[in-house]
Amino acid sequence: MKKFFAFSNDFKNGVIQVKPNLPFGDIFPQLLFSTKEKLPDEIVFSIKKGKKWTDLIYYYEFACSFFVSERVINLFSSKMDMSNSYYPIKFKESDTPQYYKLYNVKQYEGINGRLEEYNYEEVPYFYLPEGEIPPALFTLKGTDMSIIDEDTMNQMKQMKITNIYFWEVYGLNDEEYEELKILHAQHKILLPRP
Repeated sequence: MKKFFAFSNDFKNGVIQVKPNLPFGDIFPQLLFSTKEKLPDEIVFSIKKGKKWTDLIYYYEFACSFFVSERVINLFSSKMDMSNSYYPIKFKESDTPQYYKLYNVKQYEGINGRLEEYNYEEVPYFYLPEGEIPPALFTLKGTDMSIIDEDTMNQMKQMKITNIYFWEVYGLNDEEYEELKILHAQHKILLPRP
């Protein structure tokens, strides 16, 4: 079992929340981190509420969908090829800092972390083929999880990336994956091993 960390915005008071010029239902699939599609070009965001610009700001109707500052992009770019994994979002207001939407990153098969069936009592697990080393940033298919390794998390902490929250995610090899399937059939939880 290999430990990784998912991250999202920390919902700090006063942080900028944005809204688009199209309804949520029209753009929901493109808001997921696991999407391979960009938001339509005609999407323009405006400030819904908040005054504090942080490294992660979020979409007010879908708080799991967040946008990142250039500092976050620079960190990931120093660790992996990001040429087709982010793009700038547009703001109606002209005096806003530049923010970016992350997308089109490597995906792994989530075992218990899909949006529609996530159990908040259990940490998310995913299948990690034996010997494979994931990139610095990846996701689980069909989820809103942005996942990093411990080194990247520590760098984010050292950089004092603002408005960020981390939680543990575990990659399972073949044997651990088979064990988890048996436990789930018995309605038991696989606990992380020290």
